[in-house]
Amino acid sequence: MTTMNTSRSQRGIALTIWTCLASVLLPLLCSGQVSERLTPAEIAERAASSVVVLLNIDETGRQASLGSGFIVAPSVIMTNYHVIRGASQVRVKLGEAEAIFAKGVIAYSPQQDVAVIAASTPENIVPLPLADSSLVRVGDHVVSMGAPLGLERTLSDGLVSGIRAFDGVRRFQISAPISHGSSGGPIFNDYGQVIGLAVSIMEKGELLNFAVPTKEAVEALHAVGLMSFSDVLSETLVESRYTDMITVPAGRRVPFTIRVPQQGGTLSGSFAVAGGAGNDVVVSVIGPGQQLVLQPTLAKVTGTLKLHLAGGVYSLIFDNTRSIVSAKSINPNLTLRYYR
Repeated sequence: MTTMNTSRSQRGIALTIWTCLASVLLPLLCSGQVSERLTPAEIAERAASSVVVLLNIDETGRQASLGSGFIVAPSVIMTNYHVIRGASQVRVKLGEAEAIFAKGVIAYSPQQDVAVIAASTPENIVPLPLADSSLVRVGDHVVSMGAPLGLERTLSDGLVSGIRAFDGVRRFQISAPISHGSSGGPIFNDYGQVIGLAVSIMEKGELLNFAVPTKEAVEALHAVGLMSFSDVLSETLVESRYTDMITVPAGRRVPFTIRVPQQGGTLSGSFAVAGGAGNDVVVSVIGPGQQLVLQPTLAKVTGTLKLHLAGGVYSLIFDNTRSIVSAKSINPNLTLRYYR
């Protein structure tokens, strides 16, 4: 992984832009007041050129996910933090133009799930105005724009269905349809001002969608200069190690519980098997909903694992039912790696 060198002038530009965005929360932060109500069609016409698709490229060079974002100042894009989480690079696609690589991260907040990144966007694109979201009421009409499932600049509308708090984090509940890929896209009021960022959905319900209010988003962010994505990876990496010895009695199966956070992670490493004739056990992994993630595999003396796991609770099962006499000792050296 190569760390990007950032010049002092670039850092200065990033901090100057951030001062414009975060110094004061007026009804509009960096744009003039808009007085007339707009139709969804008019909002789409004015805003479409400022809404982007973001492609998350992981450390292997693979496109791990995609999301949405929007231009809030020249060469500055606001999105959800989870859209860029775990990215070694982010590609920015703006309409029909060829995708470009983002320069780095200006600010981010995992708790509020919001980030601001830098990219060379065309000078003629008008940044989207941010509204004071504390003025939003239940029942207000809203318009959403993003790239659900990669379908760029998809427009939908609905209402603010509720204003909720989840673990102390405020969210707008909206009925405007969004989907995977919409994350980070702007949620507009009827004046074409951004009152929030699409952030999540409840898949078991209908039209239970949520947005990060702009006021909370801006207040949660702190400028970090201009960090490379590799520096953000280093700063947000979490590694949980599993090294405690496990004893598996003869004729028994022993499950070892691994809790993977919602964003998923990678479990990798090795383990040694000792005790009794054969020094072997059968290893398997059961995931959420009793899904078989790793088929039962015979491990003799040593074994290795490398599994990419979605969020949930998993059981790593060591099966010693092949032996009716000898207990086995499992000495793991496993690491669960994820980005907060």
